[in-house]
Amino acid sequence: MSKHFIIDGYNAMHKLSLCEDNNLQAGRERLVALINKHKLAGSGGNLLTVVFDGKKDSFFPFENSEKGVIFTQDETADNKIKRMVEKAKNPRKMVVVSDDNEIRYYTRGLGAEVKSNAEFFARAKRKQGKAVNEKLNEYDERYSDITNELKKLWIKK
Repeated sequence: MSKHFIIDGYNAMHKLSLCEDNNLQAGRERLVALINKHKLAGSGGNLLTVVFDGKKDSFFPFENSEKGVIFTQDETADNKIKRMVEKAKNPRKMVVVSDDNEIRYYTRGLGAEVKSNAEFFARAKRKQGKAVNEKLNEYDERYSDITNELKKLWIKK
C-alpha cells in the first residue's frame, strides 16, 4: 500500500529554520534537498508533494525530480492541502506533515494520517545529527515561554 505524503512547505521550512537568511528560494531548495537526501518518503512507491503558498518566483530545480513541488498560485497552501485530501480516492493513504493545527485537525477528520514536522523529519534528524536536531530544539525552546504563558492564562487548576 503506497502512501502519499503532503508537506506544508513553508511550515516545515520555518520549523527547521531553513530560511534564516530570508532567502525563500534557498530555503525551499534546502527543504527539498533534505527530503531527497534522506529519502523521507520511504519506499520508492510512495509519493511526496511539497506545497508552497504563492507562485513560483524563479526557476525551481526540483520540479522535475522524483518529488513533486506545487506552488498554489491563487489559494493558500492550507486550502490546497485540504482539497488534495478531500479529493483523494482513499484519504487513509495520505500523510499530511504540518504543525498547523487547523490543517492537522481537518485532514485527520477526513481520514488522513497526520505527522508533525518533528515526527516526519526525525529520520533526517538522526542521520544529520546535531545541525537539524539543534534547530528543532532551538525552535521548541524559543516558543516554550509563549506556550507556558498561555497555559497560565487559560488553564486554571
